[in-house]
Amino acid sequence: MYLACRDRPATTAHLAHAIWGGEVISGQTVKGAVHAARRVLRSLPDGTCQIVTSFRGISQVRAIHGAVTDLALLRSRYQEAVALPPSPEAIGVLVAGLRLVDGPPFDGPGFDWAYQAGMDIVDAELLVERAATRLVDLALDLGHIDLAREAVAWGLRGVPGNEVLGRRGMWAERCAGNTPGVHAAYRHLLTFLDRLGLDPDPDTTMLYKELIRRRRLHPAKRARPSLSPSLSPGCN
Repeated sequence: MYLACRDRPATTAHLAHAIWGGEVISGQTVKGAVHAARRVLRSLPDGTCQIVTSFRGISQVRAIHGAVTDLALLRSRYQEAVALPPSPEAIGVLVAGLRLVDGPPFDGPGFDWAYQAGMDIVDAELLVERAATRLVDLALDLGHIDLAREAVAWGLRGVPGNEVLGRRGMWAERCAGNTPGVHAAYRHLLTFLDRLGLDPDPDTTMLYKELIRRRRLHPAKRARPSLSPSLSPGCN
């Protein structure tokens, strides 16, 4: 992924610094890792290796031109889903994209290389947030509460502690008539923010207070709370 995001050749020194965080790594170790990655990725059907190496004085490595990351695939599927009307088809496109969100978050340990590769971390996190939020809203509009919960979990895997998704999680539990779930979602968010020394956004606290005041919503009478549309997805 480092090479695909970098989109230009990298020397073994670049790789060692980016992937091993400045540890003293021998060139042979880097080359071994490159060869291991080539074996995992395998060649394309036409025999082209997805990682190209050259050894002209200084060893250089690059991804083949046109290499695509999971992040790029997620972006494409999100854009496709937004262009579709609210429908099971749009839901399926978003599910396929969000299932690609896996592994540690971009601001977690081991991802220093993302900054060195010129990757826009804020943009990547916003993409995950928007895709997950869109899926939550579509799922709740169609009454698929379990899918909405999954969408929140997928999103928080990529952007843990995200308050927009935390609010969607609380609303999904309210739609399920699960008041303890609303409390749990709010406490989980507070715990994460507290570890960072942060307070929740006033919008988050306002939504939480309104949701726990409301009685269980009858499936035929579920309505939006009196908050801004950005805070209150549908619940039909």
